Amino acid sequence: GHSPLGITGFYNNANVSAVTADTGSWDVSGTDADEIVADLNKVVRAIITDTKGRVKPNAIILTPTQYAAADTKRLPNTEISALDFFKKKNPQIMVSEWARGETAGASSVRRLMVGRMDRRTLEALMPVRYETFPPEIQGLTYRVEAHVRMGGVIFRYPAAWRYMDGC
Repeated sequence: GHSPLGITGFYNNANVSAVTADTGSWDVSGTDADEIVADLNKVVRAIITDTKGRVKPNAIILTPTQYAAADTKRLPNTEISALDFFKKKNPQIMVSEWARGETAGASSVRRLMVGRMDRRTLEALMPVRYETFPPEIQGLTYRVEAHVRMGGVIFRYPAAWRYMDGC
């Protein structure tokens, strides 16, 4: 997004509701794998409950710090990480990471997003798609100019998405 122009982005849309984390920061030593799984399940259940089962989330976008913590913390007495356990129990949900969420939350804390990755619920407004111009030779190198224009993100069905700060 671009705040001065009032263009909202993926992480700062006012229509997307928050879910409060039970755990806090996942990368501290006091957080265990069960707490991470509980936070992930809580935000997924919030969407299903609030939409009365109409929307089933299929995407979770974690920050690299959250992804690393969830992937390295093991369930007690097993070799299974919190992330592996969550993926096994929710095979329909794609878990990915995006560094932009590291400071996207309130007071610049980490923010994870969960929702339905579908054109009916979420769309990027892109009036000019990525376009390259013919290459120009400058000395012994080629220079290729390119441009793209973005107009923000449209949450067509904001109830299909939730965010959680501070994990």
